[in-house]
Amino acid sequence: RAGDAAQARTALDALPADLAGDDRATRLRNQLQLAQALDGAADAQSLRQRIATEPNDWEARDLLGVRLLLGDDPAAGLEQFLYILQHQRDWHDGQAKKRLLAAFQVLDDAALVSSYRRSMASLLF
Repeated sequence: RAGDAAQARTALDALPADLAGDDRATRLRNQLQLAQALDGAADAQSLRQRIATEPNDWEARDLLGVRLLLGDDPAAGLEQFLYILQHQRDWHDGQAKKRLLAAFQVLDDAALVSSYRRSMASLLF
């Protein structure tokens, strides 16, 4: 939260083995990974403009999804990842699926997570 990703990564990497696999550590790693994805990324409005111009701009959708997920509209962020998963499942080595799985770890809303897990499963199976 202080903005020092390197120090956060170092602290997480230094955890003893019995704590490294703890749910809280996994959650923090996922939060850090998502936050680092936004390093140097455009703002939400610019990303929306890119998507309006090119609906299949997967990178813009991915970054917008992360912004929304970590911001004030996690459901809209999850929708961006589902859109990518539905239309270009293998984009960037399956990044949309990876983002969804990370999001499920960091979100506190069990009902939202459950709903989007079902949506993801229906797309994959």
